[in-house]
Amino acid sequence: MYKKVLLTFRDISHRCDEEAWDVRDFSWKLHYGERIQLHCHRPEQYDVLWRLLERNLKPKQGTIEELHPVTWSSDQSINSRLNMNDTMNHALKSKLFEERPWIAGKRTHVQNLMDRLQIHLSERHQPLHGISPISLQRFQALLFMAARVQLLLGKQVFSSMDEITLPVFQEWNQNFCGALVLFGDASPPGVDLNTRITVQNDGTVIII
Repeated sequence: MYKKVLLTFRDISHRCDEEAWDVRDFSWKLHYGERIQLHCHRPEQYDVLWRLLERNLKPKQGTIEELHPVTWSSDQSINSRLNMNDTMNHALKSKLFEERPWIAGKRTHVQNLMDRLQIHLSERHQPLHGISPISLQRFQALLFMAARVQLLLGKQVFSSMDEITLPVFQEWNQNFCGALVLFGDASPPGVDLNTRITVQNDGTVIII
């Protein structure tokens, strides 16, 4: 049984040009705790659905309703906000992130999570531009899991998860009470999807 509704899409239709609908006649309720995979046939459709979920795009037709303000974040917004001259420890001081996210049924301090992700102590005190690429990828995944939000949008974070990061993500996924929307035609192993949404080339939507 799903928890309360985060967002309600009512008869949403939108197109950026007159040639093709990006999405049309789309009605859907997004719930707390839901895990969704969203696959589109055209790249432009991903951008429109992403912006609609962020609520920074007003659809041509229909309405998006939220009973209460919904906090959201995404792998792209997290990564774009990172100051590469900052250290990991400085970035984690932001109020955007939980100090002790839920992992495997218990609160786990982010420093312990960095231990599990095999991020060396020395790298936590270096500017981000000076650490190894794999440590940066693992740290960005950590920030995604520690985001203090009700809705998370993911597009690229999963493609860079390695054998060290993936088990931690799977444990986090079990306890994240918000909604997780994965963009693309693949999802990380161990993530049980509640809903699959496919946007056809003509903008019609199939929800399974």
